Amino acid sequence: EILIEDVNNIRSSIDGPYQQAGFASNGTFVNSINPFEDTNTLGISSGGYASVWVDTFDNTDELQSFFARANYSLNDKFLFTATVRADGSSRFSEDNRYGYFPSGAFAWKINEEDFIGDNISTLKLRIGAGVTGNQEGLGYANFLRRVRFSEPSISDSGEILRPGAQTVAVQNPDLKWESTLDLNVGLDFGFNLDRFSGSVDFYRKETNDLLFRQGAAAPAADPFVFKNLEDGTIINQGVEVALNYDFIQSED
Repeated sequence: EILIEDVNNIRSSIDGPYQQAGFASNGTFVNSINPFEDTNTLGISSGGYASVWVDTFDNTDELQSFFARANYSLNDKFLFTATVRADGSSRFSEDNRYGYFPSGAFAWKINEEDFIGDNISTLKLRIGAGVTGNQEGLGYANFLRRVRFSEPSISDSGEILRPGAQTVAVQNPDLKWESTLDLNVGLDFGFNLDRFSGSVDFYRKETNDLLFRQGAAAPAADPFVFKNLEDGTIINQGVEVALNYDFIQSED
């Protein structure tokens, strides 16, 4: 209870924005970034503890998404789907905040054609292509140059060693969404009322503009920079086959 009271006293005694504050046997301190100030002191003294310090932050990201889809069927044989998605993230600068990711798909129910025999219950060709975006792993406001105070340290005697300011992010306003192009061609099939059924899918995924955290080479003061790898592409491709068979069929 005494610690909570001391922390509340610290917060209530500070006028204006601050990042850190505390008190110890060697005095009190208040550090603020905007405006920058590391010489302020508190007007209170320690209650029941030799030293106390608090550190505050408010890192809030915002993600907005808008989605639209259109479906069309022609003679219940040819199916068309078009989709567009717009995602906006506060992790990017204003010029690159929104990414636009379209997709489309086509399916042909071949089993509905007259030239298909009755023993083929399902036969459908599928073709699809689409783009998705990624912002994961980027973290808060890493497109801006940000500075904050390091954590204070406490000596064996209980004195607080006041920290200095350090760079925690380097400016890169050109940072943008990572994107993945997904291509897929598939065939669904079934025989004898789908007693034997399955599917074959050929897929290829290409990821571009990969988000990459690059550490700064010593003796640079900046810790790292996030960037898009312009010449880097990750390709994932392959074939998937699925087969199903109902060995036992019963009206019960």
